[in-house]
Formats: sequence, structure tokens, C-alpha cells
Amino acid sequence: MIKVATDSTCDLPEECYQDYDITVVPINIQFGTETYEDGVTIDRATFFQKIEETDKLPSTSQPSAGQFEKHYRKMMAAGATDIISLHVTAKLSGTFQSAELAREMLAGVVRVHPFDSACGSAGLGFMALEAVRMIREGHALAEIMARMEVLRERMNIVL
Repeated sequence: MIKVATDSTCDLPEECYQDYDITVVPINIQFGTETYEDGVTIDRATFFQKIEETDKLPSTSQPSAGQFEKHYRKMMAAGATDIISLHVTAKLSGTFQSAELAREMLAGVVRVHPFDSACGSAGLGFMALEAVRMIREGHALAEIMARMEVLRERMNIVL
């Protein structure tokens, strides 16, 4: 069974993650010495409240390989034999690299296919939804990964 994972830079509505069975690995957010897992130990309202209180933007860091491993193992326990792990561009974050390290840690246990989306936010969300749509239609892993390559090349972010 193929399942999809992404990171919390993927800005889909919460119900999409549930409806489409997409696992989210949270990035880490630091306000001073306090570290939070995005969407787990800090929600959007608290995030913005802390910005107002501190008058500073937080720093972020990618999830560790161990955090990825934990989520991948849960996906495996839920029946995943292959995990398509879609992530924010490696140009901005080490998230993809952490997913690669977790893939190596789980070699021979579950097949993980980390993918650098070359984008983030809504673009990453659209890719995740397309991957799930293709899984539900019965497409093979190779077809889904090829489609992710096409989407990555066609994705345009306008600032």
C-alpha cells in the first residue's frame, strides 16, 4: 500500500490531511529558548500571538531524521509498504535531507521515497493531493513519482 507524507510547510486545510490520509511531519519552531512542533505543540493562533508578544519572528528547523522515522513507522504500522514523502524545497530547508536520512535508517523495513518539491505551501499541497488521487485511482508508484516530477517542473510560485 502506498501512503503519502509531507511536512508542515504544506498549507492544506486540516480536514484535507484527514480526508486524504496524508501524514504531516511537523517542522520545529523556536521562540527564543522554547521549541514547538508546528501544528502539534503550537497552533496557528498561538504562533501569531507569540509573534505579537515578542515582536520577533521565530526561527525554524527541519524535523530530525528520528522524527521522520517515528512517523514513517506509524505509517508502516497502518499498512504502508511504500511512502511518498513530499517536502519543502531543499533550497530553503534541510527537511528533505532529514527525510533522506530516515529513508536510509529504515532501509529493508519500509520503502520511503523522499521528494524535493522545489516549492512549499499551496504548491506542495497540490502535489500531495495529486499523489493521493493517483493512489486512489490505482496508479503504480513509478507513475506517481513521474507525475510529481512533471508537477515540480510546471510549478510556478508568484510573489
